[in-house]
Amino acid sequence: MSENILVEAEKFTVYFRPTVHRKQTLRDVFVSFFTTPFKSFNAAKDKYIVLNNISLKVYKGDVLGLVGVNGVGKTTLCRYFSGIIKSNEIKIHGDVRAIFDNSICFYPNLTGRENAEILAEIMFPGTTSIEKSQLITEALAFSELNEFIDAPINTYSRGMRARLYLSLVTAREADVLVLDEIFGGTDQFFARKLESRIKGIMERSGAVIMVSHDPDDIAKYCNRAVVLENKKIVFDGTPSEALKFYSKD
Repeated sequence: MSENILVEAEKFTVYFRPTVHRKQTLRDVFVSFFTTPFKSFNAAKDKYIVLNNISLKVYKGDVLGLVGVNGVGKTTLCRYFSGIIKSNEIKIHGDVRAIFDNSICFYPNLTGRENAEILAEIMFPGTTSIEKSQLITEALAFSELNEFIDAPINTYSRGMRARLYLSLVTAREADVLVLDEIFGGTDQFFARKLESRIKGIMERSGAVIMVSHDPDDIAKYCNRAVVLENKKIVFDGTPSEALKFYSKD
């Protein structure tokens, strides 16, 4: 069973210290020290918990849906699961590809083709130059941006940027695929076309972790779902059971 584990979290907690994120002047520190000296000594211990004691294993074949209200920590958890943020409590076995912001653009003054070449270098580091070229050619054709491919990205609409980015990032499967609210920003025609492509890449990937506020997406794509509430996992089971638990709360 252990060789089938692709992502695992063990008693994983995320927090930040408000004092680090709140700018204080020298005068603030001086006044605080003399008015509330004990609080000043203990201020370093103040912290805001984002995720608390998360233990979770994602197995090969899982299409795992993350369910919960805005701000509960779903995207934060995905950023750790995708390796964007590192933690000793998170172990990832295999290569990961994550889709977060489908309107991403690195260099607005470069063309769509040039941005695709840069993205390919980042997304597909283990491929040869010939393989990258083939991936780019196929993705650009899928995007149907046609003559706009060689126009600067800063002339693109949000939907056109989404087409370019999603076409490239879905060009190849991964051991772990992380999808966070990916269908926004595209027109209905391209969304239907993309849905078929996403289904194919999900079937060929080892495991998929999906965030969506649309219960139909969780029910349609996932074979397992967890519910996040009060910074913890409060349910782990089938999508139908998870959605029922979530709607009941």
